[in-house]
Parts: sequence; C-alpha cells; structure tokens
Amino acid sequence: MRGRPSPIALLAVWPLALAACSDAAADDADGGPAGAAEVGAAGEDASVGADAAGDICNVATHIVDLPGPFDCDAAPETLTIAGPNKRYEIFKYEASHPLATEALAFPCAVSDGIGFEMPAVPTQACSRAGVRPWHSINWNDAKAACEQWGDGWRLCSLEELARACEGPTGTRYTWGATWEDGQCNLLDAYRDDGTNRTSEAPTGAFEGCMSAEGVADANGNLWEWVSDRDSTDPRRHKYIGAGWKIIAQRHDKSEQTCRTETLVPGISGETYSSGYVGFRCCRDE
Repeated sequence: MRGRPSPIALLAVWPLALAACSDAAADDADGGPAGAAEVGAAGEDASVGADAAGDICNVATHIVDLPGPFDCDAAPETLTIAGPNKRYEIFKYEASHPLATEALAFPCAVSDGIGFEMPAVPTQACSRAGVRPWHSINWNDAKAACEQWGDGWRLCSLEELARACEGPTGTRYTWGATWEDGQCNLLDAYRDDGTNRTSEAPTGAFEGCMSAEGVADANGNLWEWVSDRDSTDPRRHKYIGAGWKIIAQRHDKSEQTCRTETLVPGISGETYSSGYVGFRCCRDE
C-alpha cells in the first residue's frame, strides 16, 4: 500500500526516542523533570519520560506514539488445514506486528505488568518466525488486523485454531497425547536471555511446539483470541490454547491443552488487552 511509513524507516527512530526516554527517567531520579513512570513486572526498571522530546512510550495514555498505518514487509507464512468440514488457510506463526523484533513485540512492549498498546490505526497482522508475537491487543483490533489483508482473512474461530493445534489425529497437546516438559512455552518455560524473566518467546523458538501439520505455537506462548462470542454476552470473547502465563488459576499440566479456554468476566471483553493474549488469522480456501 502506498503512503505508509516502512518498518525500516520507523526502526531508525526508535533508538533516538528511547534514548530520550532514558535521559528523562535519569533526570527524574535525580530530582529533575517529573513525568517518568515505572511500568512492567515488579522490580523492572522500564521507566519512560512522558514529557521527553521524541518520547513514544506515552505513560499518560499507554498508547505508543507512532504514526500508522503499518504494513508487513512480506506476505504472511501460512499453511492449509484439511478440517472435517472444510479446508482453510491459517497463519503458521502467531500474529506479529510489522515493527516486531526478536526482543520486542512492538516499541515499548511490556510482557508482564502495566504495559502499552499500539495505536488503533490500519495495521496488517504478520506471520513470520523469530519475532515476538503481538500481545497487548484487544479483540477488536486483532480482528481488524487480520481483515486488513482483505481476501477473506479474518480472526480464527475456536474450532479452526483447536484443530490446527491438535493435528489430524486430535492430540491433547500440539506435540502429542501426553505431557512433556519444555515442548512449548507453557508454565513459564521461556526465560529471556537478557533479563532471565519469564515471558512470551519469539515465534517458532520452541522446536517441539509444532503441530503435525507445521503450525507453530498453537499451544502455549500467547493465549489466542478467537472469533467466537459468548452465547450469553456477545461482548465477551474467548481465547484458547493456554499460554506462557497461567490465567484463572489453571496450574495443572492437564489444563495446558489445545482446547483450554478462558472466558472470565472482566478479562474477556472486546476492549480488554493483556501481555499474555495474542491472536492468529485464518481464511476459507
């Protein structure tokens, strides 16, 4: 699409903006200008200056101050699934933002704690290996990111995502019928090399977390929004597949399956976002 800033051009401005944030945070610690706030997991120094020149991590709105729209550099990597009732195409990897890197899902991203969201501007959902998947996105924006491609792309349904995770034989976990430690990023399995904190992993990082048909991370890493609405309240939506972070006290290994789902009041609304929840896109063949 024409007239959109390229991811490469925007990548060039991040270090300058984030350096300004760091300088402002240091000033505040020394009794200088106010406006810095600590975000993220407990003890994590992710301070950013809200008033810093060129600051993109806006602590007042918790929205990243970057202009859109954003397009992927290439077409998404996909696979075709032959389901019991139809054939459909699905993202091979969890959806990622066009500005995703191996270290961050998007500029200012925080995996755990009070984080940021990307602005609600037209943005294509990407599917590629080796980058952090797109979390901290609400159901409405996830749906829009899939549909931004056109050509029938949409948010996956529960059955589509579960079938892709289970494979043609319907295994309980994406790797097989019984639990095996370390196959997927479940129960805090992944630790970031830089901080040693648990978080989402780059897409495809767990080689064993591949379905029989080659779908990566459909079990674990991020929980994934699905298109299905709650039959009793259409404003609420499910996310499934379990994830790196336990939600709703699901601590048992038997609850980390392809079909594990969450539909909890307060954390299932269409405007809810979390560092633990992402999405994936599908379309009919």
